[in-house]
This record gives sequence, C-alpha cells and structure tokens, in this order.
Amino acid sequence: MGDIDAPLTLNQKVLEFARAKLGQQVGTGECWDLAEDAVTQSGGESSKTLTGVTGKAFKSADYKWGTEVKLDTAQPGDVLQFKGHSFDEKTTQSNGWTSESQTRGHHTAIVEKNLGDGRLIILEQHVRPAGSKQVSKKVQRREIFVKDGAIFNEPDGSTITVKTKGVVTAYRPQASD
Repeated sequence: MGDIDAPLTLNQKVLEFARAKLGQQVGTGECWDLAEDAVTQSGGESSKTLTGVTGKAFKSADYKWGTEVKLDTAQPGDVLQFKGHSFDEKTTQSNGWTSESQTRGHHTAIVEKNLGDGRLIILEQHVRPAGSKQVSKKVQRREIFVKDGAIFNEPDGSTITVKTKGVVTAYRPQASD
C-alpha cells in the first residue's frame, strides 16, 4: 500500500499549480508567465536563471526550464519550449475529412499528459482558442502533436494524420538551491 502522505514531486506541484489556474490569467497573460510561476512557486529554478537572462524576460529567449529530456519521455509537469512549431492535422472519417492547423512560433507550455507517439495534452495561455481570431490570455487545455508523420486510429473509426514543423524541447523542472 502506498504512502498517502508522501510529498508531491516538483513536477506534480507544477502540474497542480497549472491545473488550478485553468480559465484564469496568470501574470500578464504571456505563455512564459504560466510556466515561470508554476515552476518557481512550486520550488523550482527560474528559467531566467537557467537561461542566463538578467532583468526582464524577453520574448525571443530560448528559455531553459531545467534538465532537457527526450520529447517522447515528457511527463506531466514538464515544460515545453516551442520554436517555429506548427502542425497540420487531417482527420479522415467515413463521411469525409476535416483539417486543423495550429502554430506556436515562440511559445511555452506545461505537459498535462503524454498520450504517446508525439501526442500531448498541454496547459498553456496566450494562444488562440480553436475557431477564434482573438488571443486568449487565460490558461486552457489543448491537445497538440509534435511527431511528424504520426498516424492515429481513433476509437470512433476516424484516422488522424499529422504533419509538423519546427522544434519542441521538453524540460524537467529542477529544484532551486
């Protein structure tokens, strides 16, 4: 039987923080604010320290969020740093097909769940909700694809084919000293 009083890991704390903020704006509403607050308020090292940024954070930084891990081993609470990432998703059904595209040029998000084969559920802010032209500064949950050429056979009989571009780096937050 497991110890019900075992302390939460840093990743669990990061994830718990982000989930508690669903539908709310964290900081100024930038994507970086959610990850930075989740990590630092959970006892992790600031991305500014790990990246070597002094003063105010800047939008073009390739932030580090801890120890880099392989994307296919990303765990809940890990932080993703996107650079020029986009994916096109084509869903084929018995009555035709639909297509969706998502773009994250320079972006940061938190892994909620790794579904395998490059399919992730993430928590993020400062993105356009599906079907909207307005950017939302509130934390939301989204499914994304990070593996080019992945094909998923869905339980409803549909098939999703994915085409991706850009780079997504996964980081395991590290405790501050």
